[in-house]
Amino acid sequence: LADYHLDSGTGLDAIATLRALHGQDLPAVLVTADRSSEVRASAGRLDVPVINKPLKPAVLRSMIARIRPLASAAE
Repeated sequence: LADYHLDSGTGLDAIATLRALHGQDLPAVLVTADRSSEVRASAGRLDVPVINKPLKPAVLRSMIARIRPLASAAE
């Protein structure tokens, strides 16, 4: 789970780095208030789903439940 705007880059940069170190199948979700098509396209290229802020707890729980099987498979 990564926020898009970070002090030294973006959440997508962080996800790409983590995937380079731990495998491309590492599950990830991007959280952002930025609703631009550029952010969605960048996330799509990395196959990272996006949750827009303000996020609803039910949406977050649903997304975590959806990627949890992927996390188990990545271990």
